[in-house]
Amino acid sequence: MAQCEMCGKIDKLYKTIVEGAELEVCTNCSKHGKVLGTKEELKKRLEPLKKTVRKQSQTILLVKPEYASIIRNTRERLGLKQEQLAKKLAEKLSVIQKLENGQLSPSIALSQKLERILNLKLIEEHNEDDFKMVSSKETIKNPTFADFVKVRKR
Repeated sequence: MAQCEMCGKIDKLYKTIVEGAELEVCTNCSKHGKVLGTKEELKKRLEPLKKTVRKQSQTILLVKPEYASIIRNTRERLGLKQEQLAKKLAEKLSVIQKLENGQLSPSIALSQKLERILNLKLIEEHNEDDFKMVSSKETIKNPTFADFVKVRKR
């Protein structure tokens, strides 16, 4: 027996969604929302799922760091001018210029268009496991600007 999160009554509790919030409430208060079940019932339902669920590592798509030279060299090899490539991609000339100068990193969608039109490989696939998680202790050693900014509310 535990205390209801709505009325404080000590009773058998039910996990219930009340106005978008998941609460543990008594029988009377559970009428105000959608009952998911008791803690014990939910644990029993989830136990078989926990055994069968395997962690799947996600694939992360990243644009190659040397994208600017790859795009420029391929365009020149194909004998295209920047204006022609911009027209084929349905992009502005300034976008192509900034891509080739390295001032603009292409989005995955734009990279896919470039790959299709220029017949090249710009996107690399990486597993989630390839990346190291940064702990808060490491960020203190290498602080960023955001570590020093204080936001004032008006």
